[in-house]
Amino acid sequence: MAADSETIRQLKLAETFFNHSVSCLVILDREYNFVRVNQAYADACRRDIAEFEGRNHFEFFPSDAQLIFDEVVRTKRPFITFLHAPLSLLINLSAELPIGTGLWYRC
Repeated sequence: MAADSETIRQLKLAETFFNHSVSCLVILDREYNFVRVNQAYADACRRDIAEFEGRNHFEFFPSDAQLIFDEVVRTKRPFITFLHAPLSLLINLSAELPIGTGLWYRC
């Protein structure tokens, strides 16, 4: 019984973190369909949370980034990138981009 209550406590803690994080969090399945997003992610995408469930990431955000996603899944290694432009420049640039367009920087 103690293990069950500890598991429930940990699940509630993870749920609270996911729901209230100011960081954008998203869970995708192996085909890059949205399983779940948090409010910060939905807000950043200017969409309602309900719009994501069961939809494909690349349906919403078409790009060649699928090659990067495929490599991460294949190798099980994270993709790490570094920001080379000042944040103020990125903020100004992002205001000019259509919704769903990302800025990718690769070393």
